[in-house]
Amino acid sequence: MAFTTQKQALEYAKNRVKEHRDRLDGIEIWVMPNGTYEVNHTMNSSGRNWAIDRKGQLLSTIYQE
Repeated sequence: MAFTTQKQALEYAKNRVKEHRDRLDGIEIWVMPNGTYEVNHTMNSSGRNWAIDRKGQLLSTIYQE
């Protein structure tokens, strides 16, 4: 899922991670070369590979607090 601002991506990740049953699961936030932000579940390797292939940079990973 793509977001235009970092704030939107962070808010989405913080809300989404609350629904996880496993506290070790998280949401990765990737910044892409075109300036958009992508979010990916930590267990989704194909989503991570997609971001890496497109030269994305991992910004942070959000876990349950």
